[in-house]
Order: sequence, then structure tokens, then C-alpha cells
Amino acid sequence: MTKRYNLISFIILLIGLTISFFSYYEFDQLNKDKIDNLFNGSIDEKVSSFYRELDSNLEGIYAVQDISTNFNLNFASYKKVVSGIINRHHNIQYIAWIPRVKKYQVDTFMVIARKQFWGFRLKEVSKNNTIIPAGRYNEYFPFYYVFPKKMQKRLLGISLYPADPIFRKLVKATDKSDYWAFKQLPSLKPDLKDSQYILFFPVYFPGKSTELKGFIATAIDIAGIFTNSISLEQLTKLNITLRDITEPDNIITIFNNAKKLTAASDKKYYSTKILEDFNGRSIEISAYPTNEYLSSMRNLSPYIAFISSILITLILIVLIRRIMLRSIVIEQQEDELTYANNQLSQLSNTDSLTGLANRRHFDITLEQEWKRSVRESNPITLLMIDIDYFKLYNDTHGQLTGDKCLKNIAKALSKATSRPTDLVARYGGEKFAIILSNTEDREGKVAVKCVREISNLKISHKASMVSDHVTISVGSATFAIAPESPYKTLIQKADKALKAAKKDGRNRVKIIY
Repeated sequence: MTKRYNLISFIILLIGLTISFFSYYEFDQLNKDKIDNLFNGSIDEKVSSFYRELDSNLEGIYAVQDISTNFNLNFASYKKVVSGIINRHHNIQYIAWIPRVKKYQVDTFMVIARKQFWGFRLKEVSKNNTIIPAGRYNEYFPFYYVFPKKMQKRLLGISLYPADPIFRKLVKATDKSDYWAFKQLPSLKPDLKDSQYILFFPVYFPGKSTELKGFIATAIDIAGIFTNSISLEQLTKLNITLRDITEPDNIITIFNNAKKLTAASDKKYYSTKILEDFNGRSIEISAYPTNEYLSSMRNLSPYIAFISSILITLILIVLIRRIMLRSIVIEQQEDELTYANNQLSQLSNTDSLTGLANRRHFDITLEQEWKRSVRESNPITLLMIDIDYFKLYNDTHGQLTGDKCLKNIAKALSKATSRPTDLVARYGGEKFAIILSNTEDREGKVAVKCVREISNLKISHKASMVSDHVTISVGSATFAIAPESPYKTLIQKADKALKAAKKDGRNRVKIIY
């Protein structure tokens, strides 16, 4: 009877749960479809808002472009026009007038220019990225009127043409685009953030659309324009990334506020769009919602349907309670087992004497970081460390003192690293190793700090041949981008550097990269 009762109860419970979950699923799908449509519509609206904000920032530049076409402004008039534009639009870094000066016009141009700007001279950026006097060319395109003043000091007189191949193509362009956007020019090296772009607006002589008069140049902050087009509340509820994908091998992140991840079941809410009409560049916007956004959009219909169906199975509360109690016992047992496994795993990865990561943990971590460096094109550095004349130390001071020395050195090496991602390990015996992921330590700063930390311990070493206290030798190996070869390549390089440090007299650092 008990078995039959349990079987019937189970069947009723199964039917009730099936109906409950089916109802929840159907209503939840309707809810998700609604959220999907609203989310994509919201992203389309934000793209439109970005275009409006961009047009608002460029509207003043178009006005300067029109004025420059029809009039020859002096700097005072130019400053009066552009200062109001920059004051209204804080995402515009500067606005500059770049006239086209032909060879036969240079002398006259220089006389006029020096009346407005004392000491004005034509300059260019050399291949070594230094400012030098401009060479002799058939024509010049110098930064002439530059506002604000801090940018004038940096750019005034720098000529972009003809040394710059990209700018040369721009001058000879046959299409009549409103402007061209660039991240960088070989002949101009401004300190631009990833979110900033240089825009060139061509200016032609009145009635002569083929005769170039010069350019209006401006630097704008796309991230700032984008954030101004979106409310703060929307930014906190959406994870949005702007990337420049013009060059597939050099993708630049312009803006990224992604902080909160959605649940795996919500990954379908992901939208990617290419922003057009930004001449010369391809900007991609990708977005997905936060849990807060999804919570605000969901309604209670799936839960109401689910709870209504569950009411049918209330008669099975006792049975469900028994199942729950058994589940709790099982979960407790699983938690205890998981805890024991974690403790065992920690012991298997830790050196019992020093408390550092052991050789097994080191090998696993280095292989993982090596693969990540290859995959993400990030630098990686490995330090191999050996205690100088440690065998003599043990012979002189005894094994117990030697163990204490190893513990103190392990603590000191741990202090020499500052990031939680850095791994300090006991490689074996008196040998230690430090993995510095995403680090190109070509100057050996961490290695030098390790030598200094050990020296500061002032552990007496009467048998040492390099000092009266314990010292270490460090070999540092760096890859700017890890090659496809096995990770042991890095170990070999670090060992080679360590041997060089010992050969040169110990108590020092040797670097290989």
C-alpha cells in the first residue's frame, strides 16, 4: 500500500510539475520575445541618438568650413568663431585651419604669418618623431590657426604634406566627402586617446570645387559624444562596447562600460551594429543588457502561471517535504565532499615548507598563461631565482636554519610582487620562480626588487663568496608576444639568464628578451 501510495503521489506530482513548468516556459518565451524586440529597438534608438549628437558637434565645424571657403579670416576673427563652438562642445579637442601654400606663395605667407604669430616657421615631423624645419617642397599644408592656445603651441607651423602618404591621398582625393576621419597620420603624432579621432574637412575656393584651398582639422572624442547621447540611467542598465574595426589586425576599443554579466539563458539578448557615415572608419557598437535591465522589463505572468499550477499539487506537500529533507542531506554530504576535495587540491598545489605554489602548480599555471599570451597577444615574463651558495649555507648553519631561511625568502619574494595574478612558486630545492602574466618587464624592475628584498633580510651567510649575508641571482625572460612554441621555451630562456647571472658573479639580475 505504501509503495502504491508513493507511486500514485509521484505520478500526480510529476503531472503537476510538468504542467507548471510548461506554463512557465510558454509565458517566459512570450516575455523574452517582447524583451528582445524592445532591447533591439532601444539599441537602434541609441545609434540614432549618437548620430544626432555627432551631427550637433560637427554642425559648428561645417559653419567654419563654409566661412573659410568664402572669406579670408584673420586669427582674431577665427578665434571668435571657434571658441564658442569648443565651449559648447567639450568633446572637440581643437579646431585648426590648414591652408594650402604653394611654393611661390611661401615668402608672402611667412611675412603675414609672422605678423600674427611671432617666430612662426614651417616645420615637419621627421621619421624619428622629432620636430624639424620643413624641407623644400612644391606646396605645404601647415597648421596655421589653431584654437585653443595649448594646442596652438604644439601644432602651429607643422606641415602635413607632402611627407605623409596618407595625407597625400587625401589631398588628391577626387570624391567630395564632407570630411575624412583618421586615428593617426605618420606626419602628425598627437597624443590621442583610443576614443579620439582627427577629422579633415576640405575647403575649396568659391565656385571652384576642384581647387583645394585647405582643410579645417579637428580632434573629437567619440566616447564622449556617445555617452552624451545616452542617459546615465541607460548606461547603468546596458553593457555597451564601441570598437573601431577598420583594421581587423588593430581593433581599438573606444568605449566599454561592461560590468555586469547576464545569466547564460539571457545571452540571446545581444546586439551588434556597424555605425555608418563616419567617413574613413568603421565603428561597431555591441550591447547586451544587465540583470537589472532584464528584471525591469520582465512581468510576472510566467510566475503567476507557475504558482497557479503548483497549487494543484499542494496535496503532495508531505511527500515533497520528505524529498526536500533527503535532498538537504545529500547536498550537505556533497558540500562536505567538495570541501574535502578543495582542501586536497590546495595541499597538492602548495609547497609544504614555504607555503608557496609547488612545482606542479607552477607548471600548470605557466602553461595556461603561455596559451593565454599566444591567444590574446599579451606579453609574459618569467623570473628564475636561485639562492647563492645555499649548499654552503646548509653545511655551515645546519638544515633547520636552512629551512627557516627558505621560509623567510619565500615571504620576501611574495612581497616583491604586487598583483594577485602574479605567481610565486618554489621550483625545487633553493630555486624559486615568478610568473608575471601580461607583463613585459624588459627593465627587470620586479627582478631587481626581489634582489633588494632578499638583501634587506640581512640573513647572515658566513660561507658566501659574494656577501656576508644571503643573496640571490635572478634570470628574467620576456616575450612581448608568446610564440607558438611550447611554454618550456620561456623556462629555457629564464634558466639561460639565471646561468648568466651566476657566471657574472651572482647577487645580480640578467635579462633576456
